[in-house]
Amino acid sequence: MNSSKTLDPKKGQQPEGKQGNGKPNQTPEISKTVVTEKNTVEITPSLSAPVNQRLQRVRELYSLTEKHEKLIETREKLSRFKLSATEIGDKVTLTDTHGNKFETSNTAMIKDVYGLLKTSVDTLITEVESKITF
Repeated sequence: MNSSKTLDPKKGQQPEGKQGNGKPNQTPEISKTVVTEKNTVEITPSLSAPVNQRLQRVRELYSLTEKHEKLIETREKLSRFKLSATEIGDKVTLTDTHGNKFETSNTAMIKDVYGLLKTSVDTLITEVESKITF
């Protein structure tokens, strides 16, 4: 008679049965909890993936981390930006790689540009955070 046992994936051990040394069968779990500004992420690396793939993923995560930090810094700089109540003195200048400049002191346009920048940065942060998976 064949006595086969099924592994319980939640516990990482056989429901009944013991190893030869009398201890319950267990699958070692490697995990770490990472707390970011908004999210808590449980890290359980797949040890079955080849080393070069795991290292590539580490490089990708490092790049995403750097991008995330820069976006958070940009959002903080934007949050410190205050338009004057008198609508005098505010100015936005855009310069391209060829040295062409666009400059405006129109408060309504500056408010629109500010709103667009803030929305874009928040969207980019959300996109980067969604790519940080393990």
